[in-house]
Amino acid sequence: MTATARTLTIVLLVAAAVVTSGCSAAPEPAPSPASAEPTPSAAAPVDMMDRVGNADWECGQFSALRGIEARSWWQHDNGLIDDDAYDSRLAALKDAWVHTVFGDSSVTPSLREAQRAATDGVGEDNAEFQRATTAVTLACDAAGSIVSYGALLEMGG
Repeated sequence: MTATARTLTIVLLVAAAVVTSGCSAAPEPAPSPASAEPTPSAAAPVDMMDRVGNADWECGQFSALRGIEARSWWQHDNGLIDDDAYDSRLAALKDAWVHTVFGDSSVTPSLREAQRAATDGVGEDNAEFQRATTAVTLACDAAGSIVSYGALLEMGG
């Protein structure tokens, strides 16, 4: 096969691929305004961001945040992370606490109190935050939801 024939074959194959790929020069018609809106479902949450959580959801978020705090504290206390790494984790946890969205349950008021206390830091030095998180644990317990966070392997987890 000559170079010209090879080039022509490649051009024809590319052209055939483009033609058969479903590409079209004509734009698809826009949906009518009536059909553009999805029909609301009866099961759709009132808040489309699904931020209206129950006590289990809130206590799960709380467990996650407290777990990060506990593991970070343990790693720092045992020399696995230095002061800078520990401070960085606490800064990230503070940010998470300050900006976390909560639901609307019997646990929410205690979470909001912990959130307010977190603005002054989430470490062991903030007695108000530690008191507030104890209140959240008690509120979760009263709501029938558990607070649980996992340990690292080296912690015995």
